[in-house]
Amino acid sequence: MSSLGTNLIQVIKDKEFQAVTKDLTEVVIDSNIAEGLLKDVPLLSTIIGTFNTVTNIKDKLFLKKILTFLYELKSISENKIEE
Repeated sequence: MSSLGTNLIQVIKDKEFQAVTKDLTEVVIDSNIAEGLLKDVPLLSTIIGTFNTVTNIKDKLFLKKILTFLYELKSISENKIEE
């Protein structure tokens, strides 16, 4: 398994991730902010984009933990698991 830093860089550089984050940010802004001046504030889209990035990173880290657990679990004998 690769290091956390490498995974983080891969997630951020992923073009599909960037496109999805941009689309989700626009959907969230459009659905939660009424028409008007606040809708055009770039700071809100940045905050929402950052939140989506953090959420995606947390999901990938959790998945890595699950995969590590399952990988280590296969090396334990059935007798030891039953104890």
